Amino acid sequence: MADVFREVDEEVKREQYLKLAKKYGSHMIVAAVAVVVVTGAIVGWRDYRTRTQEADGVRFEQAVDLIEKGDLDKAVAEFAGLASEGSAGYRVLAKLRQASAVHAKDPKESLALYDGVARDGAAPELLRALANVRAALTLLDVGEAKDVLARIETYTGETSPWRFLAREIKALAEMKAGNDVAAADTLKALIDDAKAPQGLRSRAAELLAALDVGK
Repeated sequence: MADVFREVDEEVKREQYLKLAKKYGSHMIVAAVAVVVVTGAIVGWRDYRTRTQEADGVRFEQAVDLIEKGDLDKAVAEFAGLASEGSAGYRVLAKLRQASAVHAKDPKESLALYDGVARDGAAPELLRALANVRAALTLLDVGEAKDVLARIETYTGETSPWRFLAREIKALAEMKAGNDVAAADTLKALIDDAKAPQGLRSRAAELLAALDVGK
């Protein structure tokens, strides 16, 4: 699951900061499955699931490679197929990756895919929360700042595993709303939080430097 966190951090940098850099200047650059074996029959089922998951893992990585090669259309098709045909854990991850891949062409479709994962009661809560956070990030492009703030606030609290990313998105939404003072306060709190990832704190510092607050 650590890979999911790393991918999210990298995708935030790729997808959002290039757009915001144009507006704010050069300073502005963000399922493990447990099986309890109780009978020989369950052992056999576990082995089958393992083989299936291994195949899905290979398929998932191949789709990721397609993104790296710039073949987004084919990658989206692969993720869509895995989302409908894959094993439980990979179905959710594939839907999240599909949503990310289609964002550049159709952010509204991306938002709909994220919302689908967020409403999926069978999906792990951690990934449903991630889908909501990514949906808020997408709303920076296709929605109003107030909609972003309303959606992201739930995930900024201390108990949220996505709180640092959520707080960064909150700052971006505050900037979009023209509330630079509130954005600066949010960014300063991120910079001062020793528990926040260093890369995120560095981005927060760059954003803060771009704001015309207290200068």
